Amino acid sequence: MRHALLSKTLRTLALVALVASTGWTHARLSAPNGAEQDENFVPRPELVHTASFGFTALAADYYWLQAVQLVGNAGDVSRSATQIGKLLDIVTELDPWVDHPYRFGAVWMTDSLRNVQHANDLLRRGIAYHPED
Repeated sequence: MRHALLSKTLRTLALVALVASTGWTHARLSAPNGAEQDENFVPRPELVHTASFGFTALAADYYWLQAVQLVGNAGDVSRSATQIGKLLDIVTELDPWVDHPYRFGAVWMTDSLRNVQHANDLLRRGIAYHPED
């Protein structure tokens, strides 16, 4: 009986120490600045394809929602247009038969010549998969 109580007390103390040390460590981590966060935010499409384990449509939907939320949350969409393009590349490479991301990119990626060219490339890919639209 006494051994069980001691064992339970030690486990509880270990759990409390673990939670406290996790909180302490988390509080001391520096948050990434905007540039670091933008660079690390969007993985390469081939990595997402491999990591999706065959659920490419589900992964495409996830990144599609990320792009929509990025536009919805961005005060200045021109700052996030490149990121939107990267997200749409993932969506359209994982599920090329989906049609709305192609047009979405053409509407929102208009802040610079480079992004307009990227949006035009998206539209060309969309036309290849949806020649009737």
